[in-house]
Amino acid sequence: MALFLRHQIYFLKFTLFPKFNLIMFFHQFLYYYLIKRKIHRYVNFCKALKNLNESLNSKTIMVDFEKAAIYTIHHVFNNTSVRGCFFHVSRNIWRHMHNLGFQQRYTDNSIFALQVRMMAALSFVPENDVENELLDSEFYLQNEEMLTPLTNYFEDTDWVF
Repeated sequence: MALFLRHQIYFLKFTLFPKFNLIMFFHQFLYYYLIKRKIHRYVNFCKALKNLNESLNSKTIMVDFEKAAIYTIHHVFNNTSVRGCFFHVSRNIWRHMHNLGFQQRYTDNSIFALQVRMMAALSFVPENDVENELLDSEFYLQNEEMLTPLTNYFEDTDWVF
C-alpha cells in the first residue's frame, strides 16, 4: 500500500508541476529504485545510463561508500576513478573511534577530539606519503598505541580510496 501511495505521490508531483518537479521526480524515483542498495539494481541503472549515451564515461565519480555502488562503477565504467565523500570518511572514522571506546576522551579532551578529526585529512594525502605524515605527527607518536586500531581501520577499510 505504501509503495502504491509513493508511486501516486511521485506521479502527482510530476504531472501537476512538470517544469519544476521533473528533476525532483527523477531524484525520488532513483532513491526509491536504489534504496535497497543491491548490486544488480546499481548495475541495471548504470548500464541503462550507458545505453542512453555510449560516450558516458566520467573520469571520476564521487560516492558515499556504498559497496554496491563502488563495485558497480568499477564494473560498468572501467576507466573511472571512484572517490569517497570527505563527509562520509569523517563520519565513519568518528563512528569507529566511538566503537573503540574513545567517546569519553573525545568529549572531555578538545585537543584529542581535534586531532582525531584531523585524521580524516589523511584522505587528501597521496597514499605513499600517509605513513610519513603520521610519523611526523607529534600527537600520533605520543598516542600511537591507542590510535593504532583507528589507523588500521582507516587503512584497511575498502571505502577509503
